[in-house]
Amino acid sequence: FWNLFPGFQKLPPSGEKVAIVASQQELDAMAQSTEVESVNELVADLKISRWQKNGAQIRGKITAKVTQLCVVTLDPIQLDIEEAVDRKFLSPTSQTRKFSEEIIDGEIVIDPEGEDLPDIMENGKIDIWSVLAEELNLVIDPFPRSDQALPIPPEPLTENQEKDSKKDTHRPFSDLKSLITEKKVKK
Repeated sequence: FWNLFPGFQKLPPSGEKVAIVASQQELDAMAQSTEVESVNELVADLKISRWQKNGAQIRGKITAKVTQLCVVTLDPIQLDIEEAVDRKFLSPTSQTRKFSEEIIDGEIVIDPEGEDLPDIMENGKIDIWSVLAEELNLVIDPFPRSDQALPIPPEPLTENQEKDSKKDTHRPFSDLKSLITEKKVKK
C-alpha cells in the first residue's frame, strides 16, 4: 500500500510527482475503508512539494470508479469520481499558525468558508493512503439512490398535527388593518 511518504525534509525543491494505480488488493482495502460495495479503479496523479518552512503540500487529481448499493432498491450504482486534491501538512513541532481561525473568549473559531487547516505529519511522514481515503469519502454519497427508486412520500399528518395546521395563526398584516380601521373611525 502507499502508506507513508517521507516528509518534507527529503523533498527536492521542485517537488516530487507521485503516480498511484491501485492494485486489486488496494482496491479491496479502499472499498472496505470507504464502506462501499467495491472500488473498481483508483488512480492518483499527485505532486508533493515543500510548503512553508516545515510543511508539505499535496496537489493533484484522484479518479476512481466506485460501485455502491442503492439504499432503497439495493441495485448497484456506478459512480465515476474525478476529484482535485489540495492538502497541506505541517510537522508536529511547527509554530506556524497563520490560518483561518481566531480565538474569541478562549474558543477557537474556524471560518467554514476559509482555507482548511493543515494536517499534522506523524513522525515526519505523510500517510498518502489516508489522504486518498478521506478525499474519496468526501465525495461518495452516503445514501445513494438509483433512478428506479421511488421518491419518499410525505408521512400523513396525525389528527393533532392536522388540527394544529388548521388553527388560526397570527397574521402580521391583521394588526395593520386594525390600526388603519381605528384611524378612519377617529377622523
